[in-house]
Amino acid sequence: MNWLKTSLLLIVVLVFAISGCATYKRTRVEVGALDTYKSKMSTNGITVAAELIDNTEEAKDNFYVDVTEANFSRFS
Repeated sequence: MNWLKTSLLLIVVLVFAISGCATYKRTRVEVGALDTYKSKMSTNGITVAAELIDNTEEAKDNFYVDVTEANFSRFS
């Protein structure tokens, strides 16, 4: 019975240790009217719009990394 409590405590400590390593930066996403986007598509009453981000400064402001690099990989 004592090994069960020890194992449970070890699992709880490991979960807290692993979750403590994750970070998240919350930012505000500015969304404009659909008519303001150059790139958009509608089908079956649903419209999807996107804005091109093609410079390093704007990419880092939005994603914290430069996703405009050739062969970008977040985990490389």
